[in-house]
Amino acid sequence: MVIKFNEEQLKIIKKLGLNYDLIQDLSDDECAELEEKVGDYYTLHCLDENYEPNEEGRICESILDLLSEL
Repeated sequence: MVIKFNEEQLKIIKKLGLNYDLIQDLSDDECAELEEKVGDYYTLHCLDENYEPNEEGRICESILDLLSEL
């Protein structure tokens, strides 16, 4: 399935070093890796002291939401 990522989402994905061809279908392995990397980044870097997401956290949440729809 081809996922339509917006520009902010693509910046996070590239920041994490995931250089998939995002115009083509993502394989199951690529989707799993993307979910793992984004989830880890979200947990480690995107929550404030009250465990509320910052701006990057909201973008990570939107990526994870897209992946959960697959």
